Parts: sequence; structure tokens; C-alpha cells
Amino acid sequence: MIAFLCPLALYVRMDSAYDRVRELDQRLEAAGVNVYHVLKTAGIDRSTWTRWRQGVRAPRLETWIALEAEAERQIIAAGRRQRPADRHELSGLTMFHVKR
Repeated sequence: MIAFLCPLALYVRMDSAYDRVRELDQRLEAAGVNVYHVLKTAGIDRSTWTRWRQGVRAPRLETWIALEAEAERQIIAAGRRQRPADRHELSGLTMFHVKR
């Protein structure tokens, strides 16, 4: 209980939220997903995201859960778009199977 009253504990708590925001930002970038599209779909303003990234504010738990769920959904969707199921590469040429 005392940890919640200590200013240093609050700083550490904000720092961990800042790290989680940075990690999510990096995962979205690695997957090729536009972070602002995820924010819009999750109903979060761009200025709020900027404050989170700068460490000025920390997201509420409910908001963070909704954002992570939407980010995961879009990362999975981006992975499906990048990997066609019936595509094979042979000696530098790309071949597609035609399903009949």
C-alpha cells in the first residue's frame, strides 16, 4: 500500500507504461501496420497517443486493453495479407498455383 503513495513508485509505474507504449509502437511498425489507423479504430485520439509516447500520461487499463486487442487484430490481418497461401518461389521467379 505504501508503494502507491511514494512518488518514486509512481514514476516507475509511468516508466513501465511508457515502455509498453514503445513496445507496441515497435510491434506495429515491424508488422507494417499504421499506428494511427489502429488508434482511430480503437477510438483513441492521436494527441493521447503522443502523450503516452512522451511519458506525460499513462493509459487507463481499460483503454490499454482495447488498444492492444485492436493492434493484435490488425497485426494478424497484416500477416495474412503478406503471405499468400498458394505462392511458391522458384529460382527467383514467382509462380502462383491456379485452383480449378
